[in-house]
Amino acid sequence: VRPMLQKTIIDGNLEEVGMIGISPAVSQEKAGFFRSIEYGFKTTAYWLEMTFVSLKLLVTGQESFKNVGGVIFIGQLAGESAKAGILPFIGLIGILSVNLALLNILPIPGLDGGHIIIAIVEGVMRREMKIKTKMAIQQAGMFLLFGLIILAVVNDVLRLFR
Repeated sequence: VRPMLQKTIIDGNLEEVGMIGISPAVSQEKAGFFRSIEYGFKTTAYWLEMTFVSLKLLVTGQESFKNVGGVIFIGQLAGESAKAGILPFIGLIGILSVNLALLNILPIPGLDGGHIIIAIVEGVMRREMKIKTKMAIQQAGMFLLFGLIILAVVNDVLRLFR
């Protein structure tokens, strides 16, 4: 058993917590319909908050962009969670779904949130933007997104060799 420090978010702050290589237990309990719905909403709210906090830590420099993961990292997590059982695997799928939904509504051109912002701007201006302007905005957003994808893939490949 090898002790190590793992960064985790506690009350919205990044903390280092000692770990000894033991993964948290996944428990299953029977709950009625309404209790299950309540638990689902609470869990979704928790992962939305964790996604917001993680983004804040990245943007403010409190967390390194080296920790951004892409498809390779997600695949590794999926494999590990599948080995742990169906409940951890389904949980990971749920976390990814919430994470991607939140990221998709960020006001970044190229994502749904960017389209919403453009629609709001057009509504305030009471006219449509020129198609060239929309295209330039969308291209800038896509350039940013492709940069993030490249960063994530490079991090994934480098993580394989650590």
